[in-house]
Amino acid sequence: TPVLCEGEADDMEGASVASTGSNDVDSELDVAITELLSFSGAEHLLRAAPFNVLMAGGGQIFGSSRGTQEDYALSRLTDSIGYFISHNWSVPRAGKFLALAFRFNMMDAFVALCVCLVICFITGVTGVQPAITTHEFDYPVCIGCRLLVIPIVLLTLFFCRFVRRCNSG
Repeated sequence: TPVLCEGEADDMEGASVASTGSNDVDSELDVAITELLSFSGAEHLLRAAPFNVLMAGGGQIFGSSRGTQEDYALSRLTDSIGYFISHNWSVPRAGKFLALAFRFNMMDAFVALCVCLVICFITGVTGVQPAITTHEFDYPVCIGCRLLVIPIVLLTLFFCRFVRRCNSG
């Protein structure tokens, strides 16, 4: 079975079927490519690193192009690869970390934002949370909203999957 990003296996099978009718060279090439992309008979080579390992230390693994034994030890044998993450060395480590954080944690950060806003609204309306009036707004604004929402969203964005993976074992 070819190791591809999720959702691409069906596309590859369709392309393979479509190209088999053109000529024998194409079908031989399809077979050769499929053999190169599969780990059939070499399952010991199918290794991957969990997402939390890639994101640890602000994407520290992306800081150097030199692969080491320690880097290899971060991966482990697996039956399948959910996402193939490739990167180039001209993009700084921080850019790679941010791109992955936004791609994989954005929905969790949005949910955290909604939960925070609902809690701030309820505690503000019921008077549990103190409110202040500023020159920016004509109405009182809850202190918790101003102090907590942005840090909670940023912490969720950057660390949510890392914490979830650590807690799940």
